[in-house]
Amino acid sequence: MKTVVSFLVLLLLFTGCDKKRTYAYKDNNLSLNSDKELLLSKRHLDYWEALSKKDLKSAYMYEMPYQRFIRSFEWYSDFLQGNKKGYHIIQKEITFKEENIANIKTIYKEKKNRHLFNDTWYYVGNQWFHKMKVSKLPE
Repeated sequence: MKTVVSFLVLLLLFTGCDKKRTYAYKDNNLSLNSDKELLLSKRHLDYWEALSKKDLKSAYMYEMPYQRFIRSFEWYSDFLQGNKKGYHIIQKEITFKEENIANIKTIYKEKKNRHLFNDTWYYVGNQWFHKMKVSKLPE
């Protein structure tokens, strides 16, 4: 019996240690309980996790489709080549500018350094996509 209890305690301790998926929402009068909003949170974390692992092919697929048309994967890969590997991301705040446009304040933690990023995400064709800061939206 003691062995089972010890195993369960250890299991609970280790399953709660994933800091990359910390959520702290300030919802700007919108509930973050809809499937669409939860999808945004998951895609945002998956995007940054891919960047943290230097899995640029996966990260590239989270970028807006028209931006992938304008910027080839080769360009994207060269652009992000200097990114470091193995950092942690914390979602600090999600604000909806409109129903299909969201801004996410993100803390990028690397060892003792912390940086704040603002990412813009657009809901297009039933999916959230990251907007590259280096490309303008078509008018």
